[in-house]
Amino acid sequence: MSILMDESYDHIVRDANELIVFRKNISANPKKARLKPDEYSLQFRNALAI
Repeated sequence: MSILMDESYDHIVRDANELIVFRKNISANPKKARLKPDEYSLQFRNALAI
């Protein structure tokens, strides 16, 4: 089973609101994949690189 999509693509995050949406989607992925807490690690950073 592959966790990453074969047809993934890069995307430039345009603003803080878009970053929040991406973070919410990423944090929901382990639950969607039915992973146990010891099978993944999420680290949040509160900074935007410019």
